[in-house]
Amino acid sequence: MKKLQILCMYHPTTAIFIEESGSFLENIVLQLDPFLPVKIFNNPKNALKYLENNKPGNDILSEVIETNSDNFSELKKYSINYKLSPLYREIYNKKRFDRVSIVIVDYPTQETDGIEFCKKLAYFPIKKIMLAEVTNYDLVIQAFNEGIIDKFIRKDQPNLSTIINESIYELQKTYFQEISNLIFKLLSFEETTCFNDPAYCSLFNEICLNNEISDYYLIDLSGSFLLIGINGTPTWFLIKSEDELKEYIDCAKDTKAHENVIKSLERGEKIPYFSNFSDYMCALNGSWERYLHNAFHLKGEKNYFYSIIKELPYFELKKTEIFSSSSDISDRNKASSLVAK
Repeated sequence: MKKLQILCMYHPTTAIFIEESGSFLENIVLQLDPFLPVKIFNNPKNALKYLENNKPGNDILSEVIETNSDNFSELKKYSINYKLSPLYREIYNKKRFDRVSIVIVDYPTQETDGIEFCKKLAYFPIKKIMLAEVTNYDLVIQAFNEGIIDKFIRKDQPNLSTIINESIYELQKTYFQEISNLIFKLLSFEETTCFNDPAYCSLFNEICLNNEISDYYLIDLSGSFLLIGINGTPTWFLIKSEDELKEYIDCAKDTKAHENVIKSLERGEKIPYFSNFSDYMCALNGSWERYLHNAFHLKGEKNYFYSIIKELPYFELKKTEIFSSSSDISDRNKASSLVAK
């Protein structure tokens, strides 16, 4: 499978810092992105105990695997879309921000050296960054070459906090990259062209930037996403390829849909979105207008048509139950500003 340029899901995850000098860590953390969840330890034994008691895992994958429903067995794509639904339900899970995806550890400690500590994390699905002094640089490089750590950073760099911040987000993406690859594999589905189409990827990133998106979750294999802003505001990014749109046009014609419906689909002025198989059947039975949305044209390796929507009533989203990164992470970071002993 080719590396996906767009991930199935993403949300802020916790980075753990382990370094004996509490003042050094606190200074670094204060310079990081305020929406990055962090936890600080100056004792590696306590950090390891915390990780073992809160072992990071891909629990979301088990939900995707186990989810199935006979109601959606008639059409494969709706069955797969239904199996993707646990992804977006993460927006109601406050603990999603507690998942540890990154550990940043200093090389020398009184208890154990950083390399030995990272070896103990070999079976944890987390990424490891090591902070290195000039005197132990060769050993750290060797640990990187052996796959013990995922990245190393020299502590004597003047822009250290910026480099750490960028490295954390880079490896967080890798963390979710691996989850995304597994999800596609588990669903026995090869990714559609749009996920590796530069035009699609550029548009997706632009939408996320313009709407201050902190979380996103794939809701269908056409490439549509539920996006969550840092304040918890939802946005739907819906997209259909030209080939998919032609299939819907044929369905609309076969079911004797209103002429205006057929014309709007043929012109690419509107695209349909169905959150489940029941929605699709309602459209076929004469309710097409409810599921059509104003569309824009995107020309990439294929032709696409997309909508950006702030309100999608029939999706039945529980807005009051969404946990946002702005409130939860900032509050938790204030509480964890003291070094864990």
